[in-house]
Amino acid sequence: HIRTSVIMRIDAIIYGVLMAYLKIYYSDLFLKLRYVFLLLSFIILILAFKTMFLNGNEIEANYFSYGFYFTFVGLGMSLMFPFLFHLSLKKNSLINLFTIISVISYSLYLVNYSIVQKNVEYFFASTSTFSSILKLMLSLVFSLVISLILYKFIETPFMNLRKRILKE
Repeated sequence: HIRTSVIMRIDAIIYGVLMAYLKIYYSDLFLKLRYVFLLLSFIILILAFKTMFLNGNEIEANYFSYGFYFTFVGLGMSLMFPFLFHLSLKKNSLINLFTIISVISYSLYLVNYSIVQKNVEYFFASTSTFSSILKLMLSLVFSLVISLILYKFIETPFMNLRKRILKE
């Protein structure tokens, strides 16, 4: 579990810092390369997903997961920042979706791997392409539902309590 500790995941924070640096000091380049970075992002994320979940070689997938998966995902996600930063959302429903996901993000962080993904993997042990996609979809749905419940019944009451205590 060393690879999942915060100090070993500092590279993901560094990718975000590098994108912020690029945005602040090279904003023209940040804007100009947004589609190139988006394409690179998709390539990196698809290759990481394929290697991790669709390759059929469990030894190779485990090796990749211990050494490279988190690094590739962090890098791939950070390369989306220039595109997303310059994306102007016109539809309220899309903005609402992003808002809900950002509000429940801490709950998602708590449940997605430790509770949901481990249980989905336990009940669906097959490594076929269909099974992998099904596991991904189930993990996503269960993570969102459980996170919404946690947010509504645990996080919100505690945040309200904090507000009342701080007012006094």
